[in-house]
Amino acid sequence: MANVNIRNNVTLVGRTTRAPKIIKNSDDSHKVMFTLAVSDNYKTKGKVLAQYVPVQAFLPKDSPMLAMYESIEKGQLLGVSAQLRSVNYEKDGERVYEIQIQIQTIDFGLESQAARDARALATGEVE
Repeated sequence: MANVNIRNNVTLVGRTTRAPKIIKNSDDSHKVMFTLAVSDNYKTKGKVLAQYVPVQAFLPKDSPMLAMYESIEKGQLLGVSAQLRSVNYEKDGERVYEIQIQIQTIDFGLESQAARDARALATGEVE
């Protein structure tokens, strides 16, 4: 397991809203971006609400993890441990400040293949 900085650690468990967007960089590394729908701990008017959290990962050239990220499907249950990163840049002459969530570790095994197959069948996303 990677070293985890307990002072800057975010843990999220949620379902992907779609397959990840994977961008190949000029140095053959990859940036992976997707959104997790994370359920709130409470109900509002009888409904459980969700927060939609954009996350990203940076993979070095020839990373064996690329194939794992490429296999992520819409609705897949994932667990991520991440760190917050504060970035700023200039856009249209103004300074923009953002907080990004960068994945440190990811758990793909939170649901069985049978559960994934049943979800795909129920949503009509069977190949």
